[in-house]
Amino acid sequence: MTKIILSAARYPAWVMAALYSITLLALSYLPELRVEITAEGMMVNNPPALADYQRTMDTFGSENVTIVYLEDAKLFEAENLKAIEQALAEIEKIPQVSRTVSLFSVRYLRTIDGFIHTTPYFSPIPENREILQSRIQAALLNPLIERNLLSHSGSVMAINLFFDLENYHRGFDEQVSLALDEAIEPLQNRFRRAFHLGDPSVRSAISEQIRSDQLLIIPLALGVLIITLAITLGNWKAPLIPLLTAGMSVIWTLGMMAAVGIPVNVMTSIVPALLIIVGSTEDIHLLSEYQAAIRKGKSNQLALSLMAKFMGMAILLTFATTALGFLSISINRIDLLQQFGLISAIGLAMNFLITITLVPASLQLARHYGFTILSTTQRPYAQFSTHLYQQLSRYPKTIIASILLLMSLCLIWATQIKINNNVMDYFDQSSALPEQAELLQQNLSGMQALSIVLSGTQGTFLQVPYLEELHRLQDYLEETGRFDKSFSFADFIAVVHSGIDNEWPGTIYLPARNEVVREYMSLLDHVNAESFVSSDYSQARILVRHAISSSHELNQVVEAIKDYTETWLDPTLKVMITGGSYLNSQAVDYMADGQAKSLLLMLLVIFLMIALLFMNLKAGLIAVVANAFPIVVLFGVMGMAGIALDTGTTMVGAIALGICVDHTMHFMVRYQRLASDFRSESDALLQVIQQESTPIIATALALAAGFLTLTFSNFPPVSLFGLLSALVMCLALVGTFVLIPLMLRNTRLISVWSVLSLHLRRDVLDKCPLFKGMRPWQVRQLVALSRIREYQADEAILLQGMKYDTMLVLLKGQAEAWHTRPDGSTFQVTTYQPGGVFGVTSLVSNRQRQADVVAVGQVQALSFRWDGIHRIARLFPRIASRFHENLSTTIAHRLLHEPYDPSYQDDMSGLYSATFIEKLLEFTAEKAHRYEEPLCLIILKIEGEDLIIANHGRQLLRWLLHEFTHAINQALRKVDLLSRWGTGEFIIILPRTDHSTLNEIAWRLKQSLNEIDFGVIEGVAIEARCAHLMRGDTAESLIKRAKSSQPIWQVTQQEIKQKRA
Repeated sequence: MTKIILSAARYPAWVMAALYSITLLALSYLPELRVEITAEGMMVNNPPALADYQRTMDTFGSENVTIVYLEDAKLFEAENLKAIEQALAEIEKIPQVSRTVSLFSVRYLRTIDGFIHTTPYFSPIPENREILQSRIQAALLNPLIERNLLSHSGSVMAINLFFDLENYHRGFDEQVSLALDEAIEPLQNRFRRAFHLGDPSVRSAISEQIRSDQLLIIPLALGVLIITLAITLGNWKAPLIPLLTAGMSVIWTLGMMAAVGIPVNVMTSIVPALLIIVGSTEDIHLLSEYQAAIRKGKSNQLALSLMAKFMGMAILLTFATTALGFLSISINRIDLLQQFGLISAIGLAMNFLITITLVPASLQLARHYGFTILSTTQRPYAQFSTHLYQQLSRYPKTIIASILLLMSLCLIWATQIKINNNVMDYFDQSSALPEQAELLQQNLSGMQALSIVLSGTQGTFLQVPYLEELHRLQDYLEETGRFDKSFSFADFIAVVHSGIDNEWPGTIYLPARNEVVREYMSLLDHVNAESFVSSDYSQARILVRHAISSSHELNQVVEAIKDYTETWLDPTLKVMITGGSYLNSQAVDYMADGQAKSLLLMLLVIFLMIALLFMNLKAGLIAVVANAFPIVVLFGVMGMAGIALDTGTTMVGAIALGICVDHTMHFMVRYQRLASDFRSESDALLQVIQQESTPIIATALALAAGFLTLTFSNFPPVSLFGLLSALVMCLALVGTFVLIPLMLRNTRLISVWSVLSLHLRRDVLDKCPLFKGMRPWQVRQLVALSRIREYQADEAILLQGMKYDTMLVLLKGQAEAWHTRPDGSTFQVTTYQPGGVFGVTSLVSNRQRQADVVAVGQVQALSFRWDGIHRIARLFPRIASRFHENLSTTIAHRLLHEPYDPSYQDDMSGLYSATFIEKLLEFTAEKAHRYEEPLCLIILKIEGEDLIIANHGRQLLRWLLHEFTHAINQALRKVDLLSRWGTGEFIIILPRTDHSTLNEIAWRLKQSLNEIDFGVIEGVAIEARCAHLMRGDTAESLIKRAKSSQPIWQVTQQEIKQKRA
């Protein structure tokens, strides 16, 4: 990534030429871009369900109807009916109209003087007022007309239109809507209300809103981006580069859509605005890094190099997470959301490509021509952010607990969220369509349809009992009170029979015998009933009209219908429920399921990406909590405010999560890079906050302001999406500058690329005693977590006489150790090669250095301090366990071979002193506690040491102690440590020693001591006591417990002589 950015800066003219050429090519395709709205787009992409729906439409015809609604108090006056008839004639001339159903076409079946009459109700138009009223009353008795074509009040009439959709083409909806507008225009001037409502009018209105949105929101988003960035970055020229990248991204994306034939729909219409809003974020980070380098006095070329080095990997990772956030939406089974997720991810990929090439090229050209586009003054965000962190860090546990409590409450509120998928929610209050739909439902029946298909065998629905089953189910539908009207083949037969039989005038009833039904259908053409029954009469459809806007409620009532049919309907009949409104309502289940899957997938990816990137599970958990915070609060607000989950709001979580993780990635990457320069994590975090506050806050404010521009959309779901997204952008700042620093304050991070980029010489891995038994990958992790220091030729690394708390490992070059004598003369002690370790005793003693260590040429050394060693133990226990063991061995070996120093060596025995061994025991005990390893201590007591000095002198005592030490070492392992504790006392530290091993070593000690030849010395007695490390033990308590324990064995000089004899 660094190479790509630097290459773009090296050849800016070629980069610009290539980008503008592609942009011009994309512009040439834009005239071919089309807007397309389909009802199927909001249906769930469920092949079996769609197949059932399509079979139903093929068998019974479309359930979708366009309704011409006419309302007036004087609607049925002769002149008005003639005007309606003329308008109907104009409507039937529209090429796309295949059939009309109205009181002028529905036949009025009646028997007069033994003759059957079948003329339509209003054809011809009755001139007599009484006849007209009788026709109206007769029509209201017809279940196929009442609340379908005529209202109870007699003031509303409807004309139902059906279209030939086989020739559906681009512009179909607009052409039909315009033709209908022209046809009913005379009626609009005559009646109180006259309008048409159906798929063409709804889709045309949506298409028009999309076009108006593009004309409003894109310029508005650009304007807001310019103003926000100019204010936050302190220079009106600062937005020029983000504006250029965003503009190119939009053109490339729309050009790609036009080239491959992907239309603009309800959801993809907001992609251009999103690219403008989201696409500028990485530009801000790159510009801020470049700006910071320039502010420090770096040259243009060096500033570009630093920008590429420090930001290259970060923006690659943030692009991946953001694109994944959008792409996760495409796992939803709703076509509109799938298209939106895919197009958005592709658009972001194009934006990323433009950003990493155009930004460095633009900066290079701007500097070349002396054009300043960035401010050199520091913005106030750093002071505010650091002050906030310093205040909150006083009470970290309280703050974190409070935020977790808030998240818990929001999760409870989130359970109250309802799910909705209603097409009328696409229109705001200024649109006439929702009001028209409500009028239609109040006076007639809702415009939404549901098909309940009952299946039997051939001829099933020519039998009266099964027609009664249809009526029974229709009665249940009416009893629920949730549906406006239902129509069936049973209604059709009842109307025919009542008109012909005429036994009970004024009522509609079914015949009593199956033969009558067969006779009726043999006389009538099946086409008259094709909307309700199949040609072989094995299937019948109940067409249900309703206005249930809540998808959740519709799903509930459909489930209730299924339960009723399973319990009360004839078991020989199979029931299948389908329809456009039902498939749309089913989509909400997949919408919620897709939302949950998208969020869980994103959180899992964030956890894995961060955990693997920094090789730290805690880091992954911190990232998940910080990024989940704004999303959880978002859903809590939605539940508390009663905001439903719909096509707009369902995207907020995944998109916002993909954007918010950008802040987390930038923060953690910079923290990992700076942490090695500071001794404490808190100091490193303060520096990270100071450096990241400007780009992150500027980005968040720009995103929030950009998303707020979507509130001006004509689509309420999109408007709400913009408002909620702006809220999440602000909440993300809390996660970035509150949660992450507070949870990271005791954690040091290393990155995979830091480990992979290390080039360790083979001799370092092979020769360094600290790395013994460790794999190269483990050594890389160890080195990456520690601090690497560099020294120039002849530069002093360590100085004689100074005190240090640092141990160093030579990685590159050579170093020499020189000792200065009291008389001022010097001599070379040793030469350190790569892999050499020096400054070892500084870790465990406070003594002064005995020699200078000077760099020979360029030197690179790895520095270890106790805080760093403890950090290694926290992050990588397995590596630290091996490192501690190697360190213990190295310290012991080094002290044995270093020149005499009373601070750590006992004068009489030459063993470690009590002071030193106590510190070493503290270190060993702490390691044993951390890794839950066994540790034992043996105290050997020699009686008669004072008597030996009195009788034989100190020289003979030295000889005896030497023999004693030699015998003990014969019985010990290499990892065991022996020291003189005091007069006649010796301590043996036994790491990783359990009970059985202790008994074995104690037995070997006794056997070895039995071999000592005491010569002329008399009266010597030896006893051994021991203790095991227990929970909570310190070095002091362990020694105290060992001294007070019972002896495990005792040996006297007399016993030794007797055994030899």
